[in-house]
Amino acid sequence: MGFAAPGPIRGGKQTTFEPRRAGAEPEVAWEMLRPLGADCIGQTDAVLVTGGPDTYHDRQREDFDVKSSGVGTTRAGFLLAAATLLSAAVPGVASADTLTANVAVTSDYRFRGISQSFRRPALQGGVDYGHDSGLYIGTWASTVDKDFLTDTHGVELDVYGGYKFPLGKDWLLDVGVLQYLYPGESLWNTTEVYVSATWKFLYLKYSHSVSDDTFGIADSRGSGYLDLTATYPLAEGFNLIGHVGHQKFKDNSDLDYTDYRVGATYDWAGLTWGASIFGTDEDFRFSKPSGKTKDLGKAALVLSVGKTF
Repeated sequence: MGFAAPGPIRGGKQTTFEPRRAGAEPEVAWEMLRPLGADCIGQTDAVLVTGGPDTYHDRQREDFDVKSSGVGTTRAGFLLAAATLLSAAVPGVASADTLTANVAVTSDYRFRGISQSFRRPALQGGVDYGHDSGLYIGTWASTVDKDFLTDTHGVELDVYGGYKFPLGKDWLLDVGVLQYLYPGESLWNTTEVYVSATWKFLYLKYSHSVSDDTFGIADSRGSGYLDLTATYPLAEGFNLIGHVGHQKFKDNSDLDYTDYRVGATYDWAGLTWGASIFGTDEDFRFSKPSGKTKDLGKAALVLSVGKTF
């Protein structure tokens, strides 16, 4: 999953974003909740629903050019292709009990509190493979706003791998690496290593940037994100969720901010339904070429529905 910093920042704090490219997106949106995985491997950054790195999100299919060569496809097709590639990369996983896939739609794709879809719906999905030894790999993808995340074809693709192991009673540790990829524009590409600990319903995770740039912030290697999430089961299939996270940017402390989430998930009719309030303690205003402006970090209700296979 991916996070988009407050626009392509190269210097001081910027809370009003200007797009680099003209053309406005149609008024459509959806959302998916990511499951406990890479950055939920834990989102909100952790929490979740099922599958992929951090959240989930049927949206209308919309043709777009996924390659600069002009080969046309659809966003849904891109997600399917990613899942197929992962399955092919792991011999024999087709029959493995630990191979799972997830798909979801959400009213707004939030990553670390900031909307990646201009507070509109998003389609998301992923595939995860886990070995008995505790090793795992996975991929997760989502539609994003292509004006906010410029020149990305409106797609984010995450690839991750790591190792999970128990430590004493009720404890689970997880270490791994996560690569955020944005086809068509490397400006946003970010690599993070992470370590997390889970105790019963509590989850603590730290992600550390090892790429030169962090979500569009230049020369910010060494930036970090701390995620504390509680997923408390009230009844079978019904969970309350509370989350607080803090993003720090190396040598750009004026860009640091805190995000939060309060909500619940409920399993019904073979699907996981979610409702949460997401927000941040900063304004992240972005204006589209059409002139429409939204605060992408504003507290708002996000609805989602997802399915794990």
